[in-house]
Amino acid sequence: MSWLAFAIVAALTLAAQSTVAPRLEIGPARPEWTLVIVVFYALHAPRREALIAAWILGAAADLLTIERYGVLSFSYLLAAGAVVLVREALVRADSLAHVGVTFAVVGLIQAAWLAYASLAHAAVGGFTGAAIAACLFSAAYTSLWALVIDRVLLASWRALGLPRGAATHRVPTS
Repeated sequence: MSWLAFAIVAALTLAAQSTVAPRLEIGPARPEWTLVIVVFYALHAPRREALIAAWILGAAADLLTIERYGVLSFSYLLAAGAVVLVREALVRADSLAHVGVTFAVVGLIQAAWLAYASLAHAAVGGFTGAAIAACLFSAAYTSLWALVIDRVLLASWRALGLPRGAATHRVPTS
């Protein structure tokens, strides 16, 4: 994995997440491009590098929020760890696999952030039907963005320095 390429992707993603994503909100949903990148690297990069990359993205994203430092880095690390555990059962070059994994990761992370906010801040409403619907809508919206981002990153496979053949490798589940 090329760390220089990752640094460029991370910088562009974080800049877009903080400047462009707020303008693309639809109702309560804002695209979570940093999580899309976390999922991409968790699917394609070697295990150790994927986990380090997820933590770095989370730590950098933590600097852009007013939340306690470490919330994003910890949740991105856990998300990458979960994806790394299941990635061998997936055809990783399949964009639909990336979309499905992104939907699951974003939905779970959004629900975890909602639970954290409910516990840490008394003013948050908690797990209402509207809050859960917003989490699911946000996950679906981000997953649609994953289709586009996945295509761009897979087209840049060699420049990203990802292991050759990892995108099409599938381990039998039996």
